Amino acid sequence: MRTTKKPEERRKEFMDTAMALFLKNGYEKTTVEDITQSMQVAKGSFYYYFKTKQDVFEACIYSVASGIVDKYLMILNNSDKTAAERIIEYIELNFHLSEKGQLNDIFETIHSPVFEAVHSRVAAESMKELMRCFTSLIESGKVDSGFQTEDAEFTAAALLGALQEVHHLLSRRVGESSERQRSLIYSLIERIVGAKIR
Repeated sequence: MRTTKKPEERRKEFMDTAMALFLKNGYEKTTVEDITQSMQVAKGSFYYYFKTKQDVFEACIYSVASGIVDKYLMILNNSDKTAAERIIEYIELNFHLSEKGQLNDIFETIHSPVFEAVHSRVAAESMKELMRCFTSLIESGKVDSGFQTEDAEFTAAALLGALQEVHHLLSRRVGESSERQRSLIYSLIERIVGAKIR
């Protein structure tokens, strides 16, 4: 007897298959037919869930990015830890993702003219929530971690902006040790918050 999958399960199956093919072959070389053949389903079934290849690509990027943002928010909102501990955990998660190759595989292996636009949109959407969390974290850091800042919101904006630009810069420094990069990042954060954090 044939099992009928729920629409959300089938949609996720299309996304997982598409992402695997995008990573293997690149965005441009992957076709809708490749995706449906890999799943052994009729081509028409793809169009029940997505209008185009770009639609499924965007859904994949949103899914990955939102999963990472959820991890960030869980760390930043964890009031059981001090602000300094949360910043360290946040930075170390980024290094962990990079060292495991997850960010590199997803954000560097896929070559697509639409990728940058999608990535920028996801980053912009998550920035508001990250800004709120960082502002709250800086406020609590004045009490539990000795942060020397006059304006928590201003400091949060400076910290987030700096980390975003630093991430882009360091991702291009192939061969530089992660310890050297950690040293640079933590030194910068300590100057911004006006306190030792590790």
